[in-house]
Amino acid sequence: MWNLERYKENIALYLESGETISYQQIAQNQKEIGSVLRGRTVAVLVCRNTLGCILCYLSLMRKDIVPLLLPSNLEEQEVLRITQAYRAKYLCCCRGYLSQNWNPLIAIEDYNIYEIPNWKKTEMSKDLALLLTTSGSTGDSRCVRLSKTNIKSNAVSICQYLKLTQNERAITSLPFHYTYGLSVIHSHLLCGASLLLTDKNILQKEFWQFAESKGATSFAGVPFNYEMMNRFGLLEKLPKSIKILTQAGGRLEPELQEKIAQLAIQRKILFYIMYGQTEATARISYLPPSLALEKAGCVGKAIPGGKIWISEDDEVCYQGNNVCLGYAKSYRDLKKEDENNGVLCTGDIGYLEDGLLYIEGRKNREVKINGRRIRLEHLEENWKKYFRSNMVCSFDDSKLYLLVEGKISEENVKKLREWIPILEKDIIAREVDKLPRKANGKVNVAFRA
Repeated sequence: MWNLERYKENIALYLESGETISYQQIAQNQKEIGSVLRGRTVAVLVCRNTLGCILCYLSLMRKDIVPLLLPSNLEEQEVLRITQAYRAKYLCCCRGYLSQNWNPLIAIEDYNIYEIPNWKKTEMSKDLALLLTTSGSTGDSRCVRLSKTNIKSNAVSICQYLKLTQNERAITSLPFHYTYGLSVIHSHLLCGASLLLTDKNILQKEFWQFAESKGATSFAGVPFNYEMMNRFGLLEKLPKSIKILTQAGGRLEPELQEKIAQLAIQRKILFYIMYGQTEATARISYLPPSLALEKAGCVGKAIPGGKIWISEDDEVCYQGNNVCLGYAKSYRDLKKEDENNGVLCTGDIGYLEDGLLYIEGRKNREVKINGRRIRLEHLEENWKKYFRSNMVCSFDDSKLYLLVEGKISEENVKKLREWIPILEKDIIAREVDKLPRKANGKVNVAFRA
C-alpha cells in the first residue's frame, strides 16, 4: 500500500530521543518482523504513539495480516476477550502490558508480538485489511471493516486537498487507534513526508518543545484539543513552523472557530475544518481555509472523489471509495464481503447550502418529548452558550438525564424547562468535576445520572 522504498533516505520518523528513522529503515524492519509472521489472520494491536507500535502496524499491513487497533488504556481482560472474539493469532502490545506468562515471538523496540495459544483459523474476505473500533469506543467489540482500497483512496484524497508534500512534518497529536489520528499517519507516509512521533499530550510542555525543536509544520486536533489550547493560552504560542491546522471529530464552537480562523489569517496558517467517520476511513468533507472565518458551523464540501447528498429524512449520505465494507462483531463476520457498495448513510442530520454541508446532530439523539421533537445536541449547545459550562444529556423513559460540569442551580432548571416541555420532577441531574470523555476527546453520552 505504501511504497516505502520509493522514498529511501527521506526521514519518515523523528523520535523524541533525537533519533531519526528513514523510509528505507522502516522497509527493512517490515521484512525482519514479517519473517516470523505466518498466515492470513487477525492481529490485535494495543496502540501507543511509539516506534514499536508503528513498526508493528506497518509490518502487519505489509504481511497482509489484519490489525485490530485498540486503545492502550483498555484493561487487559477486555483486550484478551476481544482477541478471542476475533480469533486473533497475534497480540502486539507494549512491553510490560500483559500479566500473562507468555514468551514473545519477537520484540520490536518497546513492543512485543505474542502468538496466541490454541489459535483457531477462520475464514476471511480477501479484501479485509483493517479493523477499527467506532468513535474510540470498544463497547460491544463492534468494528468497522476496512479494505486497502478504502485506506489508500482516503489517504490520496487527504494528500490532495491538504496539498501535502515530502516537506511536511506532522506531529502525532491524536491517538494511533483513532481513525483521525491514523489518517494523519497514512496520508503523510503516502506522500513521503515526516512524522514527529510522540506519546505526550498537548498539555505537556515536552509536546510543544518537541514540535518546535523539530519544526512541526502541521497540527491535527478534535474540538476538545482546541478548547484546552484556548483555555491555557497555547493557541497564541503555536510554533512558528506550523503552517497547517486541521480540526475534525465533532463540532467546534463558532466563537472558537472564529478565533482560530483569525489567528490563522494573521499567522498565514491554513486552517481546515473537516468532517468524517470511521466508516468512511476518516474523511468525508473539508472546508477550504478561505471560508473558515465566514462559515461558522460548516464542514465544507466532499473530499476529492466523494459525493454528498441529503436524504428525504434529512440524513447526510455519502458515496466514495473510502466507504467501509461493513461491520464486524466477531470472527464470524470477517468472511463478509462489501455490504455498502461505496454508499454510507452517516446517521447524522444535516443540510446543504451553496454546495456546503452543515451538520445539526445525530439521528439517534433526536427524541420526542410531549409531542415535540428535540435534538439533544441543541440542548447541550444552548446550555453551554447560556451558562458557560459543559453539559451532556440523554433521554429515556420520559426522563431527561443531565451530567453537568460544576453546580446546578434553580435558574438552570427553570431555563431548561423554557427550552423543552418537561416537568421538573422528570429532570434527573448530577454534578461532576469533569464530563467523561473517550480517548478521542468526545464526551461519552452513554450514561445515567
